[in-house]
Amino acid sequence: MPLNVCPICREHILLPRGGVTSFPPSFIVNQLLDLMLRLRRDVIPKCNLHSNEELLFCETCDKIFCQLCDQHQISAEHTIVPFSLAIKRMNEILFFKASKTINCLDHALEVVNSEIMRLDSSMEKAAEAVNRSFNEIKSYVENRRNNLLQSLKTTKDHKLTVLNDQLNVIINEKSKIEHECAVFQQASDIHILTQRIQELNDRIERMSLLGEPRENSFMKFEFRHNQALQDLARSLNSVGRIRVSSTYPPLCTAKIEPAVANLQCAIHIETVDYNGNIRMDGGDPLTVNIYDPYRKLCEYNFHDKQCGAYTIIFRPLISGNHKIDIRIFDRPISGSPFVVHVTQHNNPLWSFGKRGRGENELSMPVSVIVNDRTEREQVYVLDPGNSRIKCLTHDGKLMGHL
Repeated sequence: MPLNVCPICREHILLPRGGVTSFPPSFIVNQLLDLMLRLRRDVIPKCNLHSNEELLFCETCDKIFCQLCDQHQISAEHTIVPFSLAIKRMNEILFFKASKTINCLDHALEVVNSEIMRLDSSMEKAAEAVNRSFNEIKSYVENRRNNLLQSLKTTKDHKLTVLNDQLNVIINEKSKIEHECAVFQQASDIHILTQRIQELNDRIERMSLLGEPRENSFMKFEFRHNQALQDLARSLNSVGRIRVSSTYPPLCTAKIEPAVANLQCAIHIETVDYNGNIRMDGGDPLTVNIYDPYRKLCEYNFHDKQCGAYTIIFRPLISGNHKIDIRIFDRPISGSPFVVHVTQHNNPLWSFGKRGRGENELSMPVSVIVNDRTEREQVYVLDPGNSRIKCLTHDGKLMGHL
């Protein structure tokens, strides 16, 4: 049998009768075979008419051509590369873009799954609030039931007391009459008997009143004697609501006014839905964190305008860059977090004139007033040094003198 040299250990081995396929399985060889199958074989595209001519690709014109078939313009302005290299580059770009897209989709998957988990948690909290609220309503109903039962018992006790008192009077009267009958049964004095008979006649007339109960046994619970049941049903139908919001945080915007240290600064937030329509009601759960340059939280006042707009007022105490993080449903709005530079000085919106007596000059300005009753605001400056009142437009342009 022929001897062969092992490429790994360099030992001489006998080749089995079945050939190479009869060798015992080798893990390394199998791994190498799998690797070769996975490797992409670079194919060099050739021209159909010129089998030895490699196709070229013009990146400027986005055109595939053969130098012998197509007299394509080749100059410094055109980027010409072999078509095989262009394919390789495109594949690399494709895989890079696909990998980036997959990463974005993985992040989106994680975010949506997280929102689903928060949805379950939100439902559980809302269900607990519903049960807690309706347990409170049940307590009101139970209190009313107990009050009615107590009122029923009190009324029954009162009626029973009156009837028992009447019953005692009847028993006492009966005992008296029976006793008197026993005493006067053997009496022989006709005058005494006549007197007793007259007294009994008077008693009989009075006893007719005792024959009728002073109270009655009538007690009835009325449930529909008024509109209370209908009012209760209407009230229960309006008790509570499931609050939802169509606000889409990535499209919501915030406008931040110029910030100056130790002066109030306003942040105006406008919310929209997924389609970009402006929201018309408020109540969104906003989370706002304002950090100064030293990463300390700043206090602020929050105002819900109930029309889809919100205003945040804060007063920065120091100058420098402040970070403002605004979230809705724990998701950042467009542009969040914002970096706002707080200046130390309050720069004027515009300035006018200089010292002097000319048209655009002031000598001793002492007072300023704004007239906002006209179509456009007008600014009046009292300048007694020049004995005149200067009239300016809202943007600082001279209109005249008074």
